[in-house]
Amino acid sequence: FLLAETDVSSGIFSGTFQIPENYCDSSNTSQSTTGLDLTADYTDFRDASGNELEVGAGATITANSGSVSLDRQVYPVPWELTDFKDHADADVAAGSIVVTVQVSDEDYNTSPVGEDTIPTAQLVLKAYRGSYSAVITTSADLVETTADSGVFETEVTIAATTTINGTVLKQGDIITAEYTDPTDASGNSYLNTDSSTLDLRTGSLLSDKSVYVAGSDAILSIVDADLNLDSGTVESYTLNLVNWDSDAA
Repeated sequence: FLLAETDVSSGIFSGTFQIPENYCDSSNTSQSTTGLDLTADYTDFRDASGNELEVGAGATITANSGSVSLDRQVYPVPWELTDFKDHADADVAAGSIVVTVQVSDEDYNTSPVGEDTIPTAQLVLKAYRGSYSAVITTSADLVETTADSGVFETEVTIAATTTINGTVLKQGDIITAEYTDPTDASGNSYLNTDSSTLDLRTGSLLSDKSVYVAGSDAILSIVDADLNLDSGTVESYTLNLVNWDSDAA
């Protein structure tokens, strides 16, 4: 690789190269470089005394242990249009939930200024119910959130039609993210997991006043975590979600 002077008259020369993941050992077998020492030797053919001198520097090649996390500990159960039987189905769209998976692994932060990625096969999103399980996806793209962060994210949409052992997802099912770190700090492959449950919560309807004057504004608030399908966006629903009734009419 090229050694270039850092300034016009600095006398300091620097260059960069990428440390390989594997090397050939004495038996010509490919082995991991993790845990090995890296040395660089420079021969100064004329030192201050006019003699030949060899100087060196060393460092240890290490790997970082990765981790995986889901954006919520509890997700709502995804619903289908017919689940809201008392409301206009046309105004209540199907409730697919959005799961955000985050992986932290400095080993894939190879570019200090660019946007790095992690191979898709290393992340698997599954759903569990007792001894039964179903693979939701194995092809999620993990993209670095910001340059040189070493943090990677992906979003996976889980529809109500997703099944475990032939039955759609329901309350009590477990969503699990499994990330395989091919080389952790000890140089071995390690499976990292994080899990969250699917749950149903009881909603409530609140009004800002108990008595209103004709012509005034009324503020209604629905508190229901089951309608929070995506923690990364602000969702909205039409008033057909509320059943209106009055003794007057």
